Amino acid sequence: MTRVTFIHLDLGIGGAESLIIAMASALLPPASSVKIYTTRCDADHCYDEVKKPSGALAQSVCIRGAFLPATVFNKFTAIMSYIRTLYLTIAVIVDALFNHYFKHNPLPDVIVVDVLPAPLPLLSALLPNTALLYYCHFPDKYLVRNTVNGVVVSKPSLLRSLYRLPLDSLEAFCTKHATITAVNSNFTKDTFAAAFPAITTPPTVLYPAINLEQFIPPVSSATKQARLDQRQQIVSFNR
Repeated sequence: MTRVTFIHLDLGIGGAESLIIAMASALLPPASSVKIYTTRCDADHCYDEVKKPSGALAQSVCIRGAFLPATVFNKFTAIMSYIRTLYLTIAVIVDALFNHYFKHNPLPDVIVVDVLPAPLPLLSALLPNTALLYYCHFPDKYLVRNTVNGVVVSKPSLLRSLYRLPLDSLEAFCTKHATITAVNSNFTKDTFAAAFPAITTPPTVLYPAINLEQFIPPVSSATKQARLDQRQQIVSFNR
């Protein structure tokens, strides 16, 4: 049995959360043992799979650090995200080591770190035999470079630049500790290379991130062509 632990800051509703739930659902027992560590999982704002008591993944969700605020006076979101993520990481390590040495349970085989790479150095140092998969949706240093607490700015101030400097350096340092880094497209792969030139090992493009045939029966080539011949119009609304 493969033991997989996920670290995700807030388990609400969104693309990143959907990906984590899809990955975890694909690993449900008996093939694997799954745990999802998060600081928040609001029953009124989460996917059905993690809603207690009947959600398929409800018993796999471990909430740690819910008392930590997301902001301080509606500011310092990035710093608080790192603090909350590090607290979550310590909880993962303490639980894993306690269960291993006092309950004789095996350590996690794989830990999947999502969005922020902050957990990677600690996990690498204290759980050296556990593989670390970092899924980088997009480099944080580029994702927030023109926003301040969600508000778009034309040019960041000097104070803002000084605020981001250690965070951007920390992001690059932490990312290097992943066993493997995955991204969702060649575009993100190229952006990753531009953001972190010191990281010489390119990330792996993982698309789709799960085996879709496990959820959706495959369609034959003839059926696909027949559907195309019907000339249906498809409209896609997204960001």
